[in-house]
Amino acid sequence: MKKVFVIVLSLLIISVNAQIPVGAWRDHLPYSRCKKVVKIGSKLYCATPNNIFTYDTHDNSIQKLSKITGLSDIGISSMEYYPEKNILLIAYDNGNIDLVKNYQVTNISIIQKRIMLGSKKANHIFFRGDFAYLSYSFGIVVLDLEKLEIKDTYVIGEYGNSYEVFALVADGQNFYAATKKGIFKADMNDPFLVNYTRWHRDVSIPNDTGKFNLLGIFNGKVVANYNGTNQNTDTLYYLQNNTWVKILTDQHLTKSEIRQCGDKLLISGHAHVFVLNFSLELLTTIDDYGYTYANPNSSLMDGDGNIWIADDQVGLVLNPARSSNYQSFFPTGPKTEHVRSMQYMNGTLYVTGGGTTSSMAPLYFRGELFLFNNENWQSFRNESAFDYTAVTADPLNPQKIYVGAWGDGVFVYQNGQVVEHYTDKNSPLRTNIPGQSSFCIGGITIDADNNLWIAQGGVSAPISVLKPNGKWTSLSWGSFLNTYALGDIHIDHYKQFWIPLPPNHGLFVFDPMGTIDNEKDDSIRKFNPLSIYGDVIERVLCVTSDRDGAVWVGTDHGPVVYSNPKGIFDGETAGTQVSIPRNDGTTNADPLLGTETINSIVVDGANRKWFGTQKGGAFLFSPDGTREIYHFNTDNSPIFSNNIISIAIDEHTGEVFFGTDRGIISYRANATKPNDDFTNVYVFPNPVREDYQGDIVITGLIENTHIKITDISGNLVYQTKSLGGQAVWNGKTGGGRRVATGIYLVFCSNDDGSKTIVTKVLVIH
Repeated sequence: MKKVFVIVLSLLIISVNAQIPVGAWRDHLPYSRCKKVVKIGSKLYCATPNNIFTYDTHDNSIQKLSKITGLSDIGISSMEYYPEKNILLIAYDNGNIDLVKNYQVTNISIIQKRIMLGSKKANHIFFRGDFAYLSYSFGIVVLDLEKLEIKDTYVIGEYGNSYEVFALVADGQNFYAATKKGIFKADMNDPFLVNYTRWHRDVSIPNDTGKFNLLGIFNGKVVANYNGTNQNTDTLYYLQNNTWVKILTDQHLTKSEIRQCGDKLLISGHAHVFVLNFSLELLTTIDDYGYTYANPNSSLMDGDGNIWIADDQVGLVLNPARSSNYQSFFPTGPKTEHVRSMQYMNGTLYVTGGGTTSSMAPLYFRGELFLFNNENWQSFRNESAFDYTAVTADPLNPQKIYVGAWGDGVFVYQNGQVVEHYTDKNSPLRTNIPGQSSFCIGGITIDADNNLWIAQGGVSAPISVLKPNGKWTSLSWGSFLNTYALGDIHIDHYKQFWIPLPPNHGLFVFDPMGTIDNEKDDSIRKFNPLSIYGDVIERVLCVTSDRDGAVWVGTDHGPVVYSNPKGIFDGETAGTQVSIPRNDGTTNADPLLGTETINSIVVDGANRKWFGTQKGGAFLFSPDGTREIYHFNTDNSPIFSNNIISIAIDEHTGEVFFGTDRGIISYRANATKPNDDFTNVYVFPNPVREDYQGDIVITGLIENTHIKITDISGNLVYQTKSLGGQAVWNGKTGGGRRVATGIYLVFCSNDDGSKTIVTKVLVIH
């Protein structure tokens, strides 16, 4: 199956650090880990494990290529450019293939859709004539670049076994395929290469039954890399006069790429780039950039002698010709795609990158904290800790960040540095595994009085509190909870604390009654939510409050709503599920998202609910949950995965951040937090230029602001009502006609007309 579409040029020319208009998407993926670089004209195309970015040598601009700009998928396994046909071929981890030519993308998804065992990742791409040869775990796929279809599949193993092919090249007479059991070759003009008996192991090369993982062509001859049984025991061979000759005989570092660039041979690999001349003599070794050690995955030399390196840690690296200087380029992004928890506070998005499995086992990711502020990402990695779970920041000092780790206690960051580490040595936290340093922190938050609350499972005192004066207290409800883990902490409008518990344990709610040190007057309740059918719901994953004070609980049977949270301690523990009529002529109804597992719920400035689900993507519903506004999934949007782990909202811009199991992506929605007055009302863009295609936004509004837009003569053009603190206008009249060039007046008033303001916008066509 093939699909053809066009890369969105308007997005390609936007700076990678620019804010996006309402209704637009942008990704927040790691771009510093590069695996492949190719050059097309003035641009270097650099593939990361997720997406692609380009660097233009003419204007030094950096641009992203992704699902947002027209590519069909995420997760790149291989990429190669074919200058003879001006085609950039992109192969994805799931078997999907994109062919990019003149900004037109042709998608070929037959391998992606094929049911098969094993990996669908392409290990290598080789072009010859009208065909691309892709090496896979199951063999070689021949892709017809003219008919845009798969021509053949070669299974080349002995006795018809499917050997993984790591690379394939041709020298004008034979194909050579590198496998885990040697190099197999076949006559490249043989019309029956689908028959495995036409492929024969080359027994003339040393280690002929061993693993060969790389092949290249230099001066028309084959270069092969024997991948030794231990790290850094690789050996390079060059086929000369039908004899395999060792080259770089004293260099056995692990190799990742063999590439000819003009009359030079470049060998990339672990901590090095080797540059060899026409006679295979070593000219240059790059192993250090001056500011960090080299970790090259791919490299090339352009026509001016500049060396470009796709580095595994610092992005695209340039070593100018005849220079010992190095520069690195990549778009801003977090260090990894890992996401556990996201919170937007104080103009900053805080992200933790660790976590647990669904059974609460550790993932053993190093402690990862990511911050997004002023259009830039900062990444902090704690090599001495694992699995950061929850995060919060001090409202009075946003540079002071508290992070809970699953197994390592609580870390305090100040200006990006760890300044404190709370364990049983200096706090009431206790290990939940005798004799081991295991402090499983599931939740962490700061209340209105600046007390830090910490939730820890499997201990006698599961709730610890650090007061602003530096003193600690703890609440000993361990025997009552009787659970090995606690989730994140939510404080509702009534200063009640809600904590999800593991499966079969339900919800825990407590009210300290304003007296943290007096545990005796606390109200506590542990219960399971009930479904619309009266069934017990055993799994709770998240809790939040809406703008009216109702508490929304995410479960594995959809959301449950507690409209009267104060009644929890009076026995009102059932809650309700929003009923969605089936509209089938009966009175039957189903619970809102009743078949979905809700991982995350956030409320926007218009009191609408965003739901992040485990398998169904992201949903936006009306304030009462009865009307679906958006449903974003991998089929109808650029979102990377249907598993939405966490959601956060920038209430001032309306940008919604979706943390998926494949990284973070954001969408700028049309609702923001309402203001108390009209002091900060403005329209953007202003002026609206003739080439602008998005919505015109009026922001800084009071809740439920009435908007009337007129021309300069007072004729009504459009009217609407704000969503929270923001309203949008598509630049058209109520009848759908685009307005003429001119100045337009925007009249804003609250419900009773006691507060008003008039502003202007210039529209140019």
